[in-house]
Parts: sequence; structure tokens; C-alpha cells
Amino acid sequence: MREASDGELLARLFDGRRDIYGINKGRVERCQNGDWTSTHWETLFDSHVAGKESAALGIYLVRDDDTVTFAAIDIDEPDFALAQEVADTMPDASPWIERSRSGNYHVFVFFDEPLEAYFARAVLRGVIVACGRPDLEIFPKQDGLREGMVGNYISIPWHGEDRPIVSAEGDAGEPWDRRLWLVLANTERTAAEAWRRRGRALGGRPRAEVRSGEFGERNSLHICAEYIFKHRDDNPLAEGHRATVLFNLAKMYANCKHYSQDEAEQFVEAVNQAGVSPIPTREVKRFVNNAYEGGFTSTGCDDPLMMPYVSPDCKIARG
Repeated sequence: MREASDGELLARLFDGRRDIYGINKGRVERCQNGDWTSTHWETLFDSHVAGKESAALGIYLVRDDDTVTFAAIDIDEPDFALAQEVADTMPDASPWIERSRSGNYHVFVFFDEPLEAYFARAVLRGVIVACGRPDLEIFPKQDGLREGMVGNYISIPWHGEDRPIVSAEGDAGEPWDRRLWLVLANTERTAAEAWRRRGRALGGRPRAEVRSGEFGERNSLHICAEYIFKHRDDNPLAEGHRATVLFNLAKMYANCKHYSQDEAEQFVEAVNQAGVSPIPTREVKRFVNNAYEGGFTSTGCDDPLMMPYVSPDCKIARG
């Protein structure tokens, strides 16, 4: 029997959508007639692990049945200690840390069977809150996909010798032997059922069960968005609250049919700039884009990090 190549083993781990992928720093390729062929995928992964300059691959996580076979937390800073903390906090998991070209990190987890995206997200949200970093980016970004959506892709490890999976040895992590890691990662997968149980306990629910109406069809802006914007100067966002408030604020603007994405960015950025130590504008743009891409109808007003900023008249916050 022929031994599987490194590309084939990597493809088994990153088994996402088959009709679209990211390639080479932001370019997207989509098949116009269903899914790409198996031969096409084999070539993509083989070229990726060979390190071909134009072959760096990104995989869209959420599949048509709203399941994922892997998940990740993106640590957009060169902090290996934080990456280790995130990995150690993942429950019932066999996590792996990837170091990017820029020295930042992804923490990946691979499931032994497809897992509902909303359960994966519920568990990952619990991890970043437990680590005191609710601003960290999680993948998948959607609980499920509306018709026509494809979600977001994440760049995958081992583009040649770049983006290695690293061990906990040394101050910044020592790269694994790629072949050894591929075998281990395919063998030591995380039990999806354990994450289902934990995700259910954390309130993970199908997107259809948390929707309050069609996304983007609210005729008025949510009361808390108006309140946060009005009081941005006398009640500025503090560190530890910024990311959560700004993302939920972006969702409120995105869900109101009277605001374009550009207009939402301007309002959210105004709240950001009035806060203590504003985050970079590019991060605000990312929050707003994720809000529009995700189709969220929830407001997040009952989140403890939102409480100091929401309207006293908000029924959601009052429970």
C-alpha cells in the first residue's frame, strides 16, 4: 500500500469547504461548477507543503452542513507564552501551536468527526474569556452559513518550512519534524462529542435558534448602539472591554438596514477613538467586516463586558 504524502496528510486535517479556497496572501479561488476535483485538491496541498511561492493555502472552515473538522484561535502578536496559555486552556483537546512568518501564532485543534460550528465557537469563546483575552480572534467565525455565504478562511501551517507547528520547548517553541507531526495530529484528534457536551453547557445553539429576524432587516438601530455612541466621550471604552463592545456594536449597525458597511465603520471607529488606548483602525474594519459577513442578529448586551456601556433601558441586558 502506498504511503500517504505530506500533502495528503495535511489535507485530511484541514478538511473544509471544497468549492473555494484562499491562496497567496488574500486571493480567493472559487469553483463555478460545484466542488473542485480531488486531483485539484491534491495538487494544491502538495504545492503548499513544497513551499511554492504562489501556493500558500487558506481553507474555509464551515462546510455546507454547518460543521467543521478543525478550529483555531488566532493570536495576532508574537507572544508564545500566550499561545501556550490558550493551548493549555482548551478543554478535552489535543491542541497544536503554529508560528507564522511574522512570529505570531495560531492554536489549532482537529476533531475526530465533524463538529457543529456553533459548538466549536461556544467552546473557543469560553477559552479566550478564561484567558482574559476576549479580543482574540476565533475560527470558525460563523455559527452557521446563510444561503450564498462561504464564511472565512484561515491560512494553514507548513508552507514549506514556513509556518511550522512548534513544541513547548524553548522560549519561542521548537519546530516539530513535519512528518512526525502530521502522523501524530491525524492520530491524536480531539473528541468532537466532548466539545459538543461542553459547547451545549456553554450555551452553543444552532444559528436558526438564536436569530431574532432576518439579518440586516431591522428598521431601527438597537437602543444600546445609540446609547454607546451618544455616551462615547463621557463613558469611554476601557481596556479589557474594547474588543467585545466594538464587535457587538458593529453587529448592531450591520443588522440595521439603514447603515452601509462604510457608515458602520465610521460610527464604530468614532466610539473606538473616544476610548482609552484605541485599537488600530484596521482592527475596527475587521470587526465590522466580520459582523457583516457573519450575519449575526444577536446584540451581546447580556455579556458582562458590555454591562458598563449598555442602555439602562435595554431589556436584553436586564434579562
